[in-house]
Amino acid sequence: MLMPGNFWMVIDNLASRMPVLLAGSLRTLAPDIVVALLRQLPPATCPITDVIAAQRELAGFINGHRTLDATLPRLAALVHGSLGYGLRQGRIRVRDAALLVAVAGQLRPVTEVVALFRQRGRDALLSDMRRIVGQITR
Repeated sequence: MLMPGNFWMVIDNLASRMPVLLAGSLRTLAPDIVVALLRQLPPATCPITDVIAAQRELAGFINGHRTLDATLPRLAALVHGSLGYGLRQGRIRVRDAALLVAVAGQLRPVTEVVALFRQRGRDALLSDMRRIVGQITR
């Protein structure tokens, strides 16, 4: 039986393992289910110096100066650090969050994400990703 005090330890443990789980054993889990789970978990934390560097890199991606591949580590950190908060605040739609989870959290191949979300190709996917990241980071 899970004791009340241990519940939060379990939740924190799950939250800290999500980056590895999403890219591993939870990779094939439907992205909208992952979004529902992330909405309930506490955000990951990072040092303030890393936040400034992350903002610069994400701004470069949003403005089309950084590639998706070069930005994936920062996008993954965004999924685990800010996505749940953005959902709770209504700054991002569930479908957009699911798209971000599939690309940056689960590291699904672009061709798979294009088909799964019925995108009109890689360029349309990148355009949506830039818009979504812009919504979360504003």
